[in-house]
Amino acid sequence: MESASPQRNDPVLDILPEARNAPWRNDARAVEYLGHLTSLDSKELARSAQELEIETENVLRQTQSLAFSNYKAFIHAAHCSTDIFKDFVNVEASAHSLSEKLPDFADVCKDFAVKAEKISKHRTKTSLTLKNHSQILELLEIPQLMDTCVRNEYYEEALQLRAHVTHLSKKYAHIEVIKGICFDVELYARQMLASLLQQLQVDLQLPACLRIIGFLRRLDVFTEMQLRVQFLQARNEWLRRVLDAIPNNDAYSYITKTVEASRVHLFDIITQYKAVFSHMDSTTSEASGALLSSWVVQRVKQFLSVLKVHLPRLTDRLNSILGQCMHFALSLGRVGLDFRVLLPPLFEKAAYELFAAQCKIAVANLEDRLSSIDLFKHAGAGDFGAEGSEAIVPLTLMGAPVLGHLTNDILIAFNELRECAPLNVSGQIGGCLRDSLKLVSSSLRQHYDAHVHAYDPREIQEYQKMCRLFVESLIPCMKKCLEAIYTPSMFQDKADKMEDNSPAKILDAKTISEPLFPICPELEEGFMVHRDVIPLAEDDTLVDADTEERKEEDTEGNTESNMKREEPDPVDTLAEKDEGVHTSGEAVVLD
Repeated sequence: MESASPQRNDPVLDILPEARNAPWRNDARAVEYLGHLTSLDSKELARSAQELEIETENVLRQTQSLAFSNYKAFIHAAHCSTDIFKDFVNVEASAHSLSEKLPDFADVCKDFAVKAEKISKHRTKTSLTLKNHSQILELLEIPQLMDTCVRNEYYEEALQLRAHVTHLSKKYAHIEVIKGICFDVELYARQMLASLLQQLQVDLQLPACLRIIGFLRRLDVFTEMQLRVQFLQARNEWLRRVLDAIPNNDAYSYITKTVEASRVHLFDIITQYKAVFSHMDSTTSEASGALLSSWVVQRVKQFLSVLKVHLPRLTDRLNSILGQCMHFALSLGRVGLDFRVLLPPLFEKAAYELFAAQCKIAVANLEDRLSSIDLFKHAGAGDFGAEGSEAIVPLTLMGAPVLGHLTNDILIAFNELRECAPLNVSGQIGGCLRDSLKLVSSSLRQHYDAHVHAYDPREIQEYQKMCRLFVESLIPCMKKCLEAIYTPSMFQDKADKMEDNSPAKILDAKTISEPLFPICPELEEGFMVHRDVIPLAEDDTLVDADTEERKEEDTEGNTESNMKREEPDPVDTLAEKDEGVHTSGEAVVLD
């Protein structure tokens, strides 16, 4: 409002309305001068016009004079103005271009600032790393150091490193490097565990076992019961390898070495187990004892299975094996694991099978000799006188080499049996001997039936004589041999001392001799005469009576003296090792 009122009262605008928007309206000196003009009268105004013209001319002349005198400066100024104008145009273009590029530059600057910040942080970390280089290097070398300790069996140092890394992992679990170190260390700890378990599978003494179990406990991988299981599994594997390494070509050597290795090592393992795991509470003690017992029972079963497989392969020295096995079982009795009661069934079966096998061989040898028998040699052998009262094997058998060989073969079986004669299989032994003698009798009958048409009377007489020797001498001899091993007193019932259940009573001479009755009818007649008493060779008294009666009918004095002799002491006859009855030098003369 205040600025508008002077314009309405401005005399210049009243005179020159078109000057309202003239540029000089903004010039203060021009406005002041116009105001001065408006205050003059006409004369002064006219005189001012003249003055202005004069002043204008002066100024023009001065300007011309100045321009003439300084034309070079004006030309130079003009050139400068032109250049400046051009420069201003370039500057304007550059400024425009710069203004267009400034946003991108700002973005680049921001990126640079971010990168610079990262570089700065990285530099800070690098500086810190360089500052702690030795400590970081030691930390990073822990897995390699752990590997070296495990490979060189420095288990104590390895466990210390593992404990240190475990502490670091709890404190710096968020650091990836620490996680990687922990992972590598655990891998080497697993290798250490496998190495320790492998060491339990070799021959170890008690101090070494204590040391290894101590390391396994500090690894804290197994519970206490699992640790016991691992110990027994490792020691069982070692014992298995020891037993598997024993050559089994020879049954006696294999069983002997197996018994010795099982006795020594099994006792050592039990002792080590009880020493290593001695500190335990009552609950753990019961479980540990049950675990040890079950393992030992398993080992005993495996040992018995070995005996079951290889005892039938034995051909002699069964008593020696039995003694060693009994000693083995008794040694385990010191730790409460006596298994002697489990051994008799195995050895009873082995003794019977060994005796049966030898009897089978004796029968087979007899059949082979019968196929090539020369009865003229039998006739040339002649009769032998009465043998001494101490002899079980009658010398009359020397008159029939085939029967002499048979006797020797069966005596081999008796000599093996007397070393280990189980009482429980005495009946089976007697039955086996009876069946073998039946086979012999049948073989004699079959051979006679097949060749009798080719024999002359003398050969038939010799063959009949051989059959009588079989019945009258060999069968009683076998009975006495059997009674020398299984004496009748062993089978007397406590309630009735007169009852005799000895295996020798199984040898029924009549039943055994029955196939030979068609060859020697007098044998059947002899049994018929005594049908109301015990058959021949069943009782010594009756046998003596029978032979006394036959003495009148048969001129063979040797047979009579053999059947009437007093029964010898079995210890003085059958107990002689590798002499007397076992060999043919004194007992029976062969071909």
